[in-house]
Amino acid sequence: MPIPTNTEERNKLKGMLTEITNCMFRIDSERDQIKEILENATEEYELDKKQLRRIAMALHKANYAEAKEENDEFEFLYESILEGRHIDPNHIV
Repeated sequence: MPIPTNTEERNKLKGMLTEITNCMFRIDSERDQIKEILENATEEYELDKKQLRRIAMALHKANYAEAKEENDEFEFLYESILEGRHIDPNHIV
């Protein structure tokens, strides 16, 4: 990987790194705001913060159906393995 040796290219790369760090600062700020909003919603509506975050992520990614399917699969496996539900006694593996 070539490291820029001339001043112009090094300055260009430094500018790119500065842009990246500026983006990171904005991301940190947005994360802090999300955390504050979740805390306010949790207090005001007495809902679980983790569930509110999951709902917000599904809304953001527009993947409710996928999230529901993953949850349904998790529930099925959990109940089958740990609770013995959904087991057909006539089905031999």
